Amino acid sequence: MIPRMEQSSNDWFEWFSSLGGVFLTLIVFGFIAFWLLIAAVAFLVAPDDRPWDFFWCTLLILGPLGIAMALVAPARPLDDEDD
Repeated sequence: MIPRMEQSSNDWFEWFSSLGGVFLTLIVFGFIAFWLLIAAVAFLVAPDDRPWDFFWCTLLILGPLGIAMALVAPARPLDDEDD
């Protein structure tokens, strides 16, 4: 028979706390990657005259709403300098 190793509750706590650090790190980096992906999509669907505006607004303020705002934003009218 294989001898069973006794573990104290403190050992289990250390094991779970070390796992928690890994999961927390994965969650934080996953959230940052997701937020950057949202800003990149807003950049791609924004009107041609201001994609960087939507990228930075989405990254810093709007989050997932930035994609919807970029989709419905009308392009700015071109100024006619012939008038």
